[in-house]
Parts: sequence; C-alpha cells; structure tokens
Amino acid sequence: MNLTTQDLNLRPYVGGQAEIQNPSARYLYRGQIGKAEIREDPGLPPTLQLTFDWLALGVGYPPLPSSWQRVPSPRPYVATLDLFTIQNIGPSPDYPGLDRLCLTSQFTGEIIILFPKGGSSLEPPP
Repeated sequence: MNLTTQDLNLRPYVGGQAEIQNPSARYLYRGQIGKAEIREDPGLPPTLQLTFDWLALGVGYPPLPSSWQRVPSPRPYVATLDLFTIQNIGPSPDYPGLDRLCLTSQFTGEIIILFPKGGSSLEPPP
C-alpha cells in the first residue's frame, strides 16, 4: 500500500536509523536519526527532512559495504516526496512489531529505509 504525507508518523523513527542508497550512483549511507519532519511550505512540494546524530558511508558498495566510514559533520538529508513512493514494509524478521518505511524513487534511483527506534541498527563507526 502506498502512503501519503498525511499517513506518515515519523516519531517512531527519531532515535532509529535511516539507510539511503542508490545502486546506480554507487552510494550507501546509514545513520541515526536525530530529527525527522515533513515540510509542507506553500507553493512547494512536501519534503522529508532528516537530521543525523551520526552518519556513515558504506565503503565498497555495491554490492555490499566492506566497511563503514563516519561522515564528519553530516548535513541534513532532504527528499522531495513528490518523487518517491512510500510504503510500510513491515517489521524486519529480527524485530517483530517495529514497522519500517521504504521510500523509492524511479526518478533519482534512491531507496530510503527508515528503521524505528529499537529496530535494526548499525553501530556508529569510530
């Protein structure tokens, strides 16, 4: 089922993590969400804005990262939601009851997965 911005409750994801990847552009980031909000400014499409407590780059992606490198002073991530399809993909098998959100864009090639607090997590790299 596709969700709309009115369906989104981002509170469970603050303190959780986000994974942002683009296989064709060859990048994968994962970080802990410090702040998450939907911005709906007049005359502009809605955006998802994520601020990170820490952010790491997956080195060697694709296919899989061989290591994670901390990003110094990460900037907020902003996604224009008109370009994305949003789906609740349910819990990961190891964390029942904690639903993940998946945002995919055919236009940019990005895939964003929001993991709730207490769900799957990557330890911050040194």
